Amino acid sequence: MLNFLYTAVAWVLLQWHHLFNLFLDEDSGLNWALSIVFLVITARLLLFRLFIKQIKYQRHMQKMQPEIQKLRKKYKDDRAEMQRQMMALQQEQGFNPLSGCLPMLLQFPVFIGLYHVLRHLANSVNRPLSDSRNALYSFTPHETLSAAKAKLFGAPLAGRLTDSA
Repeated sequence: MLNFLYTAVAWVLLQWHHLFNLFLDEDSGLNWALSIVFLVITARLLLFRLFIKQIKYQRHMQKMQPEIQKLRKKYKDDRAEMQRQMMALQQEQGFNPLSGCLPMLLQFPVFIGLYHVLRHLANSVNRPLSDSRNALYSFTPHETLSAAKAKLFGAPLAGRLTDSA
């Protein structure tokens, strides 16, 4: 269903991996860990403008807090009227409550895609190189097994907390 997202995330991850191949061993855990870190940085940079909008939203919300508190005190017994007055205040100020959630909602699919790709890699640890499931989301079978077997500080990157030693 979301294969386009998983493929895009895997592609960016692989591009960073190929760049770090110039300086680090292709199969090293540090190479794969840096690729993941830079994938997250890439996602944050792509959403930076929306992040700025979210900051402006939060500042605007802070400026409106005294007026909102006055409305809450004035209409504490009449919730419907309080909601109408708050909506009128928001329209008067040109304030859109949904704009503060947009950056978070746009980041969420990227991190879900990263989680899914990493889970796919973790499930590939015990598969043979010839298994066709290893060539998924723009990974070659060799890249899949390289990422699945990579270790950082002795711990497998594809490991889970519930895995045994």
